[in-house]
Amino acid sequence: MNMAKCLIILTSRYPYSFEEPFLESEITYHSRNFERVIVFPLDINQNDKPTRLLPSRVECVNSAKGRRVTARLGDVLSGALRSLRITKEYKEDKSRIGFSVPKRVFLEFFQSRSLRHFKQIDSYISNIDFSQFDEIVLYSYWLFVTAQVALLLRESLEKRGINVRLISRAHRYDLYEYANKLNYLPLRKELVSAFDAIYPCSADGEEYLRKAFPEHSEKIRVSYLGTSDMGTGSYDNTFRIVSCSRAVPVKRIDRIVDSLALLKGCTYEIEWTHIGGGEELEAIRAKAAEKLSFIKTHFLGSVSNSEVLEYYKNNSVSLFVNTSASEGLPVSIMEAISFGIPVAATDVGGTKEIVLENVSGSLIDKDFTDDELAEKIKGFAQMSTVNYESFRKSTRLFWEENFSAANNYALFSESLAKDTIKQRKNIDARV
Repeated sequence: MNMAKCLIILTSRYPYSFEEPFLESEITYHSRNFERVIVFPLDINQNDKPTRLLPSRVECVNSAKGRRVTARLGDVLSGALRSLRITKEYKEDKSRIGFSVPKRVFLEFFQSRSLRHFKQIDSYISNIDFSQFDEIVLYSYWLFVTAQVALLLRESLEKRGINVRLISRAHRYDLYEYANKLNYLPLRKELVSAFDAIYPCSADGEEYLRKAFPEHSEKIRVSYLGTSDMGTGSYDNTFRIVSCSRAVPVKRIDRIVDSLALLKGCTYEIEWTHIGGGEELEAIRAKAAEKLSFIKTHFLGSVSNSEVLEYYKNNSVSLFVNTSASEGLPVSIMEAISFGIPVAATDVGGTKEIVLENVSGSLIDKDFTDDELAEKIKGFAQMSTVNYESFRKSTRLFWEENFSAANNYALFSESLAKDTIKQRKNIDARV
């Protein structure tokens, strides 16, 4: 006999704005495997309107009170005041923090923000009759504030006698403590201990969490994101390079300019297109105008995820370049290889899982020199037509076998629906 299940998803802003775009594909599969799906985006304004359509059996609830910026400021002030109190709360975290005032304030801000979101959502779901469901699956898209809110919601739901299972994805900023400016993320042990399953989006992330929490290794299992199949792309006699990311310091887009500048005098025609806005975009545009007058450059600014995919589908692209200093598992690369576009990227985070040497691209060291990136680009540009065409085919095949949304999200959703509290408790008992 099939169990009736409800899925509650806690997101940052989906389906508002264009953030968390990959849930747009994933949620279709959840709508098939759960009788009811409710999405609660946390970081939105009270009067915001959704920007994306939801499939049947999926509903979105805006539980916000007032403006996001005002609420966040209140969280900061509340956290600062809470940090002045001497309490026994979060004893383990406070022993990790020691006498670090910034970390103490961050911890209290994190908890103030989580409590605010919890109260807003709990006031809504307290009026829902869940008696028709055998189980509620609380799914946090991030191992951060959404996860802490999910933990608080489980406590509230269980007081009503409702069976609840907690699961979370983990990406980058919410996963790697070293990627945080304070080298600290709040309540790590509490969250990992409480959740029934945690799904890092890369094998690198899985290994990182398992090393940090070996006693919970069996509940930590990689689950790749995926992109939709829009067919293969094209290329022509012009060597066209594309980069796609926000123009922020960690992405190091300015290094692409410096490296391309070293190709002046080459015998082949080059174009470079950057997709994405950000605080450094105008400075990078000015630098490119100064140093890259010998090639055509295009800066498309911020565009939606669907527009990025349409660009790859309708424009010739020879090489995708990623120079980031830090990554989880970059979905921008995943999108590019789905069209058969080879990649040159820095060996950071889980990038090596998606950029395989002589299969889908080529890696460069995190601390690469401009000459090294220039030589890598030149190697692709000078590749024979036969070898390059073979490279594109292997790139596309690698995507089909590992990063297809149709495969990955179907398996992930099925695992959420078929897994049970009893199964998870059996695993925890063995740990």
